[in-house]
Amino acid sequence: MSYKMRFIPILLLFLILSPASYGQLNLSIDHIPVVVHSLDSAKATFSKQGFSIKPGLQIPNGLDHSFIEFDDGTELELMEVQAPSDSIARHYANVLEEGEGGVYLALTTFSLGLLKEQLRTQSIPFDTLTSQNFDYVSFRQKGLSHLFFVRYQFPNRNQKLYTEHRINTDGIHAVTIQGTHQTVDFFRKLGFDVSIRSAYEYRVPLSDKQHITIQLQQTPYHLRVTEVTLSETPTIDMLLHGIQLRY
Repeated sequence: MSYKMRFIPILLLFLILSPASYGQLNLSIDHIPVVVHSLDSAKATFSKQGFSIKPGLQIPNGLDHSFIEFDDGTELELMEVQAPSDSIARHYANVLEEGEGGVYLALTTFSLGLLKEQLRTQSIPFDTLTSQNFDYVSFRQKGLSHLFFVRYQFPNRNQKLYTEHRINTDGIHAVTIQGTHQTVDFFRKLGFDVSIRSAYEYRVPLSDKQHITIQLQQTPYHLRVTEVTLSETPTIDMLLHGIQLRY
């Protein structure tokens, strides 16, 4: 066995037993699914504002989607509910009854295995879904049900054709999500240095480039993603199909 092969198990053990940080789990924003009444209308709206649209494929469970992709690999996923036939599609339909907008914050990490170990260590229940293309980790708890983690089996490289927009952005820099104290505690248990911005607002730094803002909500039926920032120094702020965009 080579020196490198002997070193790897020690490194993995160190990462598992050490408090998590964005340097260890390397969490980052992957994409934001945005549910809309009409996919054609949403595509026209975003296209008019300068975004390039990548067509998606009709999903067998009765969802149809398109993508707004960025150079850094992040995405907005525009989702229309047509004939929901499973629990995932029905969830989108239920959320849409409250209005258009962000449904989930999808995060990614270099190792779902290390993430799962952290979750088990902190006694945080989770569900997993494995397919040929990706693995998911999701949650049923009220304060976490609008979060999930995804790891792709193959590199998810966004095509240059669709990442060139008429606005100045390289990707998603920040998101604002509704949450509860359970949401805040979740990121703290993963080792993040969560800071208090106000009595009802917390900030979670994922990296030097990305962060999450959590706004506490008392009695929402569904917790939502409310705001997406696409620039370090945004000059435009507008509401498009239920999602506040800053760029």
